[in-house]
Amino acid sequence: MATPRPLRLQVVEILRNAITECVFEPGGKLVERELCEQLGVSRTTLREALRQLEAEGLLVLTPNKGPAVASLDAGGAADAYALRAELEGYACAECAKRVTPADLADLRTDLVAMTRAVAAGDFNALQHAKTTFYDRLYDIAGNAELKRVLRLLRARVTLIRGLDVDRAARMRETVDGAKAIMEALARRSPAAARKAAEEHIRRAAALAIGALGITSSARSRRASVG
Repeated sequence: MATPRPLRLQVVEILRNAITECVFEPGGKLVERELCEQLGVSRTTLREALRQLEAEGLLVLTPNKGPAVASLDAGGAADAYALRAELEGYACAECAKRVTPADLADLRTDLVAMTRAVAAGDFNALQHAKTTFYDRLYDIAGNAELKRVLRLLRARVTLIRGLDVDRAARMRETVDGAKAIMEALARRSPAAARKAAEEHIRRAAALAIGALGITSSARSRRASVG
């Protein structure tokens, strides 16, 4: 029987997933009392979890102001995406070596959920299905440390402000990238899986960092008018 994880780690995972799935927006304030009520935990447990997420670079804890979701500038985003491309390429290559027919069936189910979310224009549903798809990939790859780092990197790249710019294009890229990875996995080709993952992440990076540039320009124009 598996040993239950400490409550603090369960809270960390719930909050990290909320950041990854864009439930909490970059720069957004979090209210401790509301989080305690929603999660059913003590303030002590919550604060321990918040400190861990601060150490991961996902939250900013400011005295007398409370926790807020961190944000990422263009340089930090480029670095995070570059590292993610390398590691996710490796993870997908390892996955191609180990994937079973049952795994492929599960991944296709996740991909169908992603496709339906895009068709419905449901960004939150897409983010949730995407989290399930990639967590499954990381599990199949069989490297727990790799999964830990990649989950953190996925959370980090959601900290870019202005990701609502051209959201439709990014949603389409999410599904297109996952489809390319699936095709390579179905062929059991580590090289093709690595290439599909790396190219997808590079395209996603271009869209996200481009959105960051657009929002920065818009803020500059508003400041000059004001």
